[in-house]
Amino acid sequence: MKRNFLPILLLAVLISACGGRLPASPTPTAPAVSQFPQAWIDSPLNGSTLPLGEVEIISHAASLAGIAQVELSVNDVVIRTDANPSPSETLNLVRQIWLPGDQGNYQISVRAKNTLGEWSAPSKINVIIQGVPTQIPTVTLPLTPTPTSSATATVTPSETPSPTPTASPAGPPVIVLVRNSFCRLGPGQDYREITALAAGDTAEVLGISQDRFWLFVLWPKFNVRCWIAAYAAPPDVDLSGVPVRAAPPTPTPTGAVEATAIPSTPAPTIPLPTNTVPPTETPYKP
Repeated sequence: MKRNFLPILLLAVLISACGGRLPASPTPTAPAVSQFPQAWIDSPLNGSTLPLGEVEIISHAASLAGIAQVELSVNDVVIRTDANPSPSETLNLVRQIWLPGDQGNYQISVRAKNTLGEWSAPSKINVIIQGVPTQIPTVTLPLTPTPTSSATATVTPSETPSPTPTASPAGPPVIVLVRNSFCRLGPGQDYREITALAAGDTAEVLGISQDRFWLFVLWPKFNVRCWIAAYAAPPDVDLSGVPVRAAPPTPTPTGAVEATAIPSTPAPTIPLPTNTVPPTETPYKP
């Protein structure tokens, strides 16, 4: 009984020495969060093989200080920099378009700058661009030989040839898009996009560019006429009858308006008043 009582007595002495209270546990301190920006690429995936045409790079950028802009580079060459319209956002989704000029292996990198001017480390992926846009085959019609009539001793009335029916001109080919594509004011990335057509949308092909990389279409859904990339059309569509359409002038930045000098208007000449001597009055004789 005495042995069991001894530990209880020691515990009571310790509590009394602490003023009747047990020592408080230390309050944990929250770790500091860095404002250094980060960037990463969501699409395409590293090692992807893509067809030759417009490539959409989707990425994210994050920083507690807010994202100011995102920079896209291909093979260590900056091709575009996009400013964030809402720099106070701490997480920003970015979609950027790149049009490779030829097939081959490419390294795509994205980095972000926060509102403090700090750049993130670049996020890099490697992609393979293969193939070329489907070339439209040229159809060559065989020549029909002209029949040669042989002379006969008996003259017989010849049959009147029946008129050859003329084929009615078919309307423009209608396509169902197999890929998404921006719809631009002209055949190239220098022209501003006015809308976008999604895969599965229907369009009428009214013309084709000289290099056959762009199609001038009518989007009947909203009655819009614009240019889309040719790779968005099905590869087996027959576009041999589509006419070549000239590209509109390439847009150029508007320069400063030159000031035009306004000629000064001469002040009108005011004639000076002439002193008129009044006539001398004839004195009145009473």
